[in-house]
Amino acid sequence: MRRTNGAVRVGGTWLAIASALMIAVLALHGPIAPDHNVQMTRIADGSTVWSVAHWIAAAAFSLYTVAGLVVLTSEARLTEGWWTMTAWAVLARRRPLDVDDGSGGGDGGGQCSSIRKQRGI
Repeated sequence: MRRTNGAVRVGGTWLAIASALMIAVLALHGPIAPDHNVQMTRIADGSTVWSVAHWIAAAAFSLYTVAGLVVLTSEARLTEGWWTMTAWAVLARRRPLDVDDGSGGGDGGGQCSSIRKQRGI
């Protein structure tokens, strides 16, 4: 039996934990209502649940990033081909979060959004 690269096992563990967190998020979040007013009422009635669900989702996405980076740096068979390396790189890619600058503009863009617009990202 071939020995598994330790880094691949670590990456797989983080991938499994992130996936379990996303299942919890889907259970908490539920489906989006087709009617915008109904959806806003659901959010207003359960704001704590929605907040927790989105924080758990953020943690899960961060763990997906960790898993991708661990596997990319492991020099394992999983990264030998250009297609598999690209797949792990896509998993590891992470876009910076929008930060509201408190201007009250309401778009939620904030300073990070302005910087991305200046840089053409």
